[in-house]
Formats: sequence, C-alpha cells, structure tokens
Amino acid sequence: VDAADRFGIVNLKLEAEVWYVKLTTIDVGNVMELLLYADVKNCALIKETVMDFIDENGDDVLQKVHLEDVPRGIFADLLAAMARGNGNDAGVEGIDCHPQRKFLSHFAG
Repeated sequence: VDAADRFGIVNLKLEAEVWYVKLTTIDVGNVMELLLYADVKNCALIKETVMDFIDENGDDVLQKVHLEDVPRGIFADLLAAMARGNGNDAGVEGIDCHPQRKFLSHFAG
C-alpha cells in the first residue's frame, strides 16, 4: 500500500488494500492505528473495513479507545460508525455512513 501510494499507482494501491484487509485482523487494540493509517494514506477500503468493525464492536471500542486521542479530522467518521452500530444508518447529523461501498464493492469480492 505504501509503495503504490508513494508512486501514485492507483490500481496497485486498490489491489494492495484488498489484500491488506484480507490479511489484517482488526481488534480493539489496533483499531485506531488502522483508522489513522487509512486516513493518512487515503485508503477508502481499509477505512470502510475499520468503520465496519467499529460498527459491530462499538461498545468495546468505546471502553478501550480514548476519544481524546482521535484526531479531529476523523472524529466525525468515528462518531458516524458508532451511530451506525446503534442502528442509525443515517449517521450523525445526516452523515452518510456508506459513501464508499458502492465504489469499492467490486474490489473486495
């Protein structure tokens, strides 16, 4: 992912993201690290996968992740994922929680 991002090879980056997602185990111990990495590298598939984990495990994430450590730029995304986990598909204040799924669905399968 890093090399493809560095050299701007979009197709390779997308393929690398698919494999990264397939081979990486997400847990409450690494969820913030992965979310920050996905945000910094602009990796939509990785970010969506992490958000899905937060959606499914919101209570555990809230207990173990310190929200003051979350950078302001991704705080809204994190809140949207947690709201989605509470059955609110509209997200937080109308934030669309599923913007990348249509685009990335053919890469993940």
